[in-house]
Amino acid sequence: MTKLTRNALLLASIGLAAGTSVALAQGTGKVLDACTLLSGPEVRTVAKRSDLATGTPRTHQISTASYSSCVLAGTIDIGITLNTNTNDYYARMRDTYLKAPPNSGFRVEKQGGLGDDAYVLFAPPGTQVRLEMLVGARRVSLSVAKTTDTKQAVPEAEAKRIVLAVASALVPKLR
Repeated sequence: MTKLTRNALLLASIGLAAGTSVALAQGTGKVLDACTLLSGPEVRTVAKRSDLATGTPRTHQISTASYSSCVLAGTIDIGITLNTNTNDYYARMRDTYLKAPPNSGFRVEKQGGLGDDAYVLFAPPGTQVRLEMLVGARRVSLSVAKTTDTKQAVPEAEAKRIVLAVASALVPKLR
């Protein structure tokens, strides 16, 4: 057994022993797990694409009371991450991206009507389009890969449309 495997197992057992297998919505008692918030059929319906969220949702880290993430696999992968907004991390990151120099490859578009605050982050070409939202005391990240599983480019406008459609279905479940 490698050191990395031992450490991963140790972290997993600590999380399970503490009973923190899913993220809790602050103040509501509602249990949140990024892999169960939206079903495949819901994602395909809101995004109007039959090739999204066709695989088994997967996570690469054990969820805790303050963190949960999931990848909804399909022709285009969609990532969902939930975090608590400690030390106003959301605003600090938003402001950092807004001030990024143009040659960094990052672009930000403020987005109204989703959560308490939201912006679309266009990462350097060929990587991803990400929607960052603040919903109550929770930071929510939705990312759409800009390449398909067959390495075909996903136009930025289509990636943005997908992420906004998925977000519109996700936000009510986070309240």
